[in-house]
Amino acid sequence: MTVISNHFDLLYFTNCNLDRPLIRDSKIVIPTCQLGLLPNHPLNPQNEITFLPKSYLIFDGVKTSVRQLTGYVEEPPGSHDFKPLEKTSRTVIDDDFPMLVKLSAYLD
Repeated sequence: MTVISNHFDLLYFTNCNLDRPLIRDSKIVIPTCQLGLLPNHPLNPQNEITFLPKSYLIFDGVKTSVRQLTGYVEEPPGSHDFKPLEKTSRTVIDDDFPMLVKLSAYLD
């Protein structure tokens, strides 16, 4: 597995499918299909966008996660014109994170 950090701005999500996030402690792993790598991304040596058939987005040190989900459909089919399925997006709050408890000791 190759880990590339700090190049989120060179990722292309328009054609990407994101699966349900996997949460463990303070880490979120999001399986993806067809994630695009823009030119100048360390994993893309070409001058055009490259798509990864399968990859993972990994976020470490996460305390909370809120996702805005909106489904899109290509209309008309084959036009590359996408329209939202719903008028509003759906908010999902991931709450499987461990409670962080700060313990303080007071000495007299």
